Amino acid sequence: MSFVRWKKNKQVLFIVSVIALCCLVITSICGLQPTREQIREKLKTLGIENSCKVLECDITATCDTVLDQEVNRIQTIEDDLANERCPENLNFIGEISSSEKNMPLAFSIMAHRDFPQFLKLFEAIYRPQNVYCVQIDSKSKLEFRKKVDKLLSCVRANEEERAFLSKSNISLVWQHSSLLEGDLSCLTQLLVNRLPWNYYINIVGSEFPLVGNAQLVSKLESVRNPIGFVHIKYPHKEVADRWKYSHILVEGSSPFSFSPFYKDYVVRTKIEKTLPPNGIKMMYGLKNVAISREFSEFCINSEEGQDLREWLLDVQTSIEHFYPTLALYYLTHKGIFPEKDAYELLNEWKMRQTIWFNNPNFNCYGKIKREICVLSLGDLPSILQMDGYMMNKFDSDLDFSIVHCLSEMIRQ
Repeated sequence: MSFVRWKKNKQVLFIVSVIALCCLVITSICGLQPTREQIREKLKTLGIENSCKVLECDITATCDTVLDQEVNRIQTIEDDLANERCPENLNFIGEISSSEKNMPLAFSIMAHRDFPQFLKLFEAIYRPQNVYCVQIDSKSKLEFRKKVDKLLSCVRANEEERAFLSKSNISLVWQHSSLLEGDLSCLTQLLVNRLPWNYYINIVGSEFPLVGNAQLVSKLESVRNPIGFVHIKYPHKEVADRWKYSHILVEGSSPFSFSPFYKDYVVRTKIEKTLPPNGIKMMYGLKNVAISREFSEFCINSEEGQDLREWLLDVQTSIEHFYPTLALYYLTHKGIFPEKDAYELLNEWKMRQTIWFNNPNFNCYGKIKREICVLSLGDLPSILQMDGYMMNKFDSDLDFSIVHCLSEMIRQ
């Protein structure tokens, strides 16, 4: 193919891509939001009980009042935290089952903005027997960091290590190994923490649970392998290309990002990488996991875990490869399960659900961002049909009401 023809084809491809992107944006913006009555009827049709006050109201003024009360509560909390006071109106779940008490969990939360969303998430997952490490992006505003730090200090009470900010100062960049490093930094700190825990759960600030802590514990009690839940898939060609060549971080605004917050991006070089260490078989899957303390120790302290971690430093989206690869290696090389059984057992429950822009069975009523649907209230019936722990993703600036609804529903 001549250079001129190649250049022309590339220009056509670029124009088509821009048109497709515009169509996605227009569809997202112009998509008609269903009314509250339509949402209620849809939930009724699906046999889902509606326990959300925002949906129960019919008069706009009344509905606005319901949301205004919650917005005002959060604003009061933010004001208290900004003034170094512990809020009195935090909304944690009071009653805790014996199963929850007997299975303390360790959480890592990566976050960079949107304190109202972070607060609602933390209120939904906090239990006094659990342990929490929060890794905040080094690029985040100081105001956000201070509020989160003060919130964590308010729930620590007499247990000084119950909830804390990560000691690592990391700039978290999409598709970069910094995401894996932020995750593993929290895991390392949780392992040396003196408080007991059974499973490690990694989440991000823009997610929200579809089930409560009691239901999560119930799922973990059903685990039939020594690791837990790790979404694992065999890599197709496009995914395998991630580790054929070295990737580097480029400083400056990405040509593919419309957000001023994301200043750096990852690009592929022409430098070929060596084969994966220790002859390990590369896998990939969701970044979210629920892994046992035993396997967590293996990830951080074993030679295989340390070698893979170092090898993944220049691999695109390395956080999607670390846990799945080590999980399959751990179960098969130790002779615990044959590969087929290990694959099925690890995939028994999803720790995260995401709606992608090209899903033919889903009409995004929120907006598309980085090929993902940022959810709004109209999406509630669809996501409540999904089976999993965390739903990705939410933004209080787009629609605060959907997270408010979910927080009420998981308390039932």
